[in-house]
Amino acid sequence: MRTLGCAVLVLALTCAAANAVEITDPADGALQMKLTFQADKSATLTFLDPLLTGLPLHVDGYEIDSAYPGDPGATPPIPAGLLDPTGWYSIQDAVIADTAGVIAALGSTALSMGEISAQPHVLSEGSISGYAAFQPNAPWGIGKPSTAPDVNDLTFWYSKPGEVNKMFLGVIEVIPEPSTVALLIVGACGALWKRRRRT
Repeated sequence: MRTLGCAVLVLALTCAAANAVEITDPADGALQMKLTFQADKSATLTFLDPLLTGLPLHVDGYEIDSAYPGDPGATPPIPAGLLDPTGWYSIQDAVIADTAGVIAALGSTALSMGEISAQPHVLSEGSISGYAAFQPNAPWGIGKPSTAPDVNDLTFWYSKPGEVNKMFLGVIEVIPEPSTVALLIVGACGALWKRRRRT
């Protein structure tokens, strides 16, 4: 497991930290963090700014959890860790692979994110300087971090500055396969056609 001491580049804007917007809990604020899975299980992180302030968002880190140690005897059975540390492409990994490219693409206001845990039951990455200033509404690819057949087997958390030992429940989104979308469209069209025939 790579250590937190390996600092990495973070998605960032160049505006001053004093002008940043804090990520907040969806229950009491507009800003939140989202984990999106594509049909091929590739995933992206997005730091949401639905108010469109355009300001950077301060985040301490994020964590993806799966059931651990699991309980095969439960009804339904609870599987053990369903995360894939080798498929996970952390922000730290991106800098190790292409530091100059990440700097060119993402900016350089913070070099503080590093992996905390890379285990089959928890993948987490956090800032060693207190927070990182992330670009709002910009998806960031993190590889294929999960082997779970259903993302409902996972939980996604994020933390924010000033909230010691407190994490907030993020949003997990699934983008359906194109074939699934096509079937839904065909089904909807068929229902409408049948309704029109009745009238």
